[in-house]
Amino acid sequence: MRYQHPWPLLEELHFDDLQLRLLQEELTRSSFEIYPDDVSELPKAQVGFQVLDTLAGRLGVSLSRAQDKALQSRATIAGRQVVLAKPITFMNVSGEAVGKLTRYYKIPSHKVLVVHDDLDLPTGKLRLRARGGHGGHNGMRSITQHLKGSQDFPRLKIGIGRPAGQVPVASFVLQAFNKTEATEIDIAVQECCDIIHAIMAVGLEKALSGVRA
Repeated sequence: MRYQHPWPLLEELHFDDLQLRLLQEELTRSSFEIYPDDVSELPKAQVGFQVLDTLAGRLGVSLSRAQDKALQSRATIAGRQVVLAKPITFMNVSGEAVGKLTRYYKIPSHKVLVVHDDLDLPTGKLRLRARGGHGGHNGMRSITQHLKGSQDFPRLKIGIGRPAGQVPVASFVLQAFNKTEATEIDIAVQECCDIIHAIMAVGLEKALSGVRA
């Protein structure tokens, strides 16, 4: 039987210097836990990590192995091998982790699914796309660069909305969700996991048309 390369499922994360330092220190410990139990305590920009951790929990695996600038784990979804991975780089160079993973596993760009937050979508709104530009997202720009300029990779976007008034975006993405938003995000995270399962079970094209398995 021909070997099928696993799909890496990757999330974009905005880090400030303190967060990155604490994360690097945490990686030296025997166990790793990035999230509190309450989703309302999470920074908005980490919603994609919540998807990956929730998916890992469904699959009975733990994203605790650090390799190639990412926390990762192999898993099986709908009978197909995947690699779940959370880059631990600065957001604007997260393509370094993606590039390393695709080279290590010899994965073509069209089998790289990126899960990331999106300021231009209302909170909890999801959008699955087969390809596209970076949309001003520096992490996506970095991924495109490290995939040799290819934009032909699917992405699953999770809306976090835009800040009101004069709140800087850099501060907004590090804020926690309020109670109402947290409820919407919790539902969206579960839907993301369902979409990812559908992609693996029925294929990207059918998943894009709304088929769920």
